[in-house]
Amino acid sequence: MAVDFETRGLDATDDTCQAVGVGVANATTAVYLELTPQNAAPVCEWLSRKRVVMHNAVFDMAWIVKYTQKLAKLEMDTLGMFK
Repeated sequence: MAVDFETRGLDATDDTCQAVGVGVANATTAVYLELTPQNAAPVCEWLSRKRVVMHNAVFDMAWIVKYTQKLAKLEMDTLGMFK
């Protein structure tokens, strides 16, 4: 499952920064979920149980950790394909 976070701010450890949305896609379906203070933790909890593909996993995974203190199962970080 591909995952991409959209944020207001760049530092997940900064309490003034927040995830505002997340795109999630598999081979047949793609959705964008708007994140709010009320639903960010449950969405990230669900993502933490999935095998994920990310582009710049250090950044995207930090948001899952912020809301759940858990890591998702990283299948691939596509950023490494371009270095």
